[in-house]
Amino acid sequence: MLLLLGLATRWISIPLIITMLVAIFAVHWDNGWAAIADAAAEDVALRLGAARDILIEHGNYIWLTEKGLFVILNNGIEFAVTYLIMLLSLVFTVVGASPVWITSFPGCGPKIPEAVAIRHSPFPPPIVTGKW
Repeated sequence: MLLLLGLATRWISIPLIITMLVAIFAVHWDNGWAAIADAAAEDVALRLGAARDILIEHGNYIWLTEKGLFVILNNGIEFAVTYLIMLLSLVFTVVGASPVWITSFPGCGPKIPEAVAIRHSPFPPPIVTGKW
């Protein structure tokens, strides 16, 4: 929940990185890279055919496949490595400030003096020539 809210992102990401490393090396490593088996491989095609026949005979195959194809998972490291890279990017790129949605409320966020804001602005300071 904290990760979804953007709170304590680095602290939450570190245990999840450890979890992904354990999943990669303890569970998925022996299955190779691909998370979804190649349907063109002969043994996978045989399994897909057998599963399709069972579903056609005993289940509602059209309903099960109307949103996508029926696949066999290879249980490789692909998804776990993707999550690991995403978590590493959160650890190394998240600044220690409050999330944007919190600082967007009026009165919240950093208080920057106007002189500092103008000095660091990419635009030139306004020229005041007299009274309006």
